[in-house]
Amino acid sequence: MVTKFDTYQSIKLAIILFLITNRNLFGDIGFLTFYIICVWYILRDGLYWPVFKYVAIIMFPILVGFVMGLPKHEMYDTFKDIYYFLSPVFTCYVGCIIAKRTSINVLKQAFLIVGIFMAIFYVFSVFIEVGMLALGDPRAARYERDSSVSCAVFLSLGILLWDVTSNSQTVKKQGVIYIILFLINLLAIYISGSRTYWITVLVFMGIVAWSYIKERLMRFIVIGIVTLISIVMLLSANPNNTTVEVLLHSVEEMTEDDFSSSKKRNDNYRAYEAYRAMNQFENYHIKNRILGGGFGEKIDMVISPIGIRYIPILHNAYPYILIKVGYLGMACFILFGLILVRAMWKLRNIDDSDLKMFCYMAIGGVLATFIINASVWGLFNNAYNILLMLSGIFIYYYNKEKFC
Repeated sequence: MVTKFDTYQSIKLAIILFLITNRNLFGDIGFLTFYIICVWYILRDGLYWPVFKYVAIIMFPILVGFVMGLPKHEMYDTFKDIYYFLSPVFTCYVGCIIAKRTSINVLKQAFLIVGIFMAIFYVFSVFIEVGMLALGDPRAARYERDSSVSCAVFLSLGILLWDVTSNSQTVKKQGVIYIILFLINLLAIYISGSRTYWITVLVFMGIVAWSYIKERLMRFIVIGIVTLISIVMLLSANPNNTTVEVLLHSVEEMTEDDFSSSKKRNDNYRAYEAYRAMNQFENYHIKNRILGGGFGEKIDMVISPIGIRYIPILHNAYPYILIKVGYLGMACFILFGLILVRAMWKLRNIDDSDLKMFCYMAIGGVLATFIINASVWGLFNNAYNILLMLSGIFIYYYNKEKFC
């Protein structure tokens, strides 16, 4: 039962989540403030040790990157990389703190409040700014506005989807309201014009609703095939649409290997960044291939589309990890993700529906983060890696269940 105090706590938590997930409001300052709050809680309450069992594996390459980079790179660049690499560690820890200090009812309510508020606010602001262009050509509309949707929308999306697909009582009592709110969340993601969001939301929803989907697998396969064919036909019918152009260019933008002209470099800058990073990495000594060039190492773009020859971070964070901490660091990050998912998968059959929901949402959050990592450095991007907060919440409840 949700009390008035729970609602008050939920609103406070929703405000905090809004501040740290809204990229246009405070950006890194908001997340840095959140780090400071986290450190304050650590100093006041002591460390919550169970989380370190999971994050220790990525603390190791952070230490190696610091040791390798400090003697040969500028202090500012070195500590900036430490800040980036510590981001997933703090995000997981923050999730643990939030779960430890709140109840599941508070978490659910806060996620719904912040996600639904952001979705409704974003949808209204976009239609006011660009009108129906947002529906017909969301990518073109994206270029004409400054607002961007917050990843907090994923938090409410997961809860709404879970309740609609797993709780028959919810569907009977408030099914229409839940479905409307769910569709508003999806609309916000669609009109964002973000390919990253479009892909990851499919993965996230597929994981959260997996229990429902697997019982109707053939039906969803047929729906998926029909949807795919419809999308292909729609794209073919209007190739001059900006959104269509961007979608058709997506693979080339990530995989292009011919950068002989400035147009090729400008049009495929993500691929060019990764190309230059891997070219630099392949010229490393064997020791640096294993341990990386250290924190502070920059990627030499030679001829840069943005005018800056040496850049500190890439859109694709996998080459970024290799450059900074080598094969060893990459192995640690992959193991970090696998260990989290493996632990979550063990808890998927727990009787408590809310805990099961957070389990599936946490798996979806981890997988989404690792996908985002290939396009907008999701593991290190404060605007997106808040999804890892779900794994921190899971870690707390997993250890609570384990030792109760």
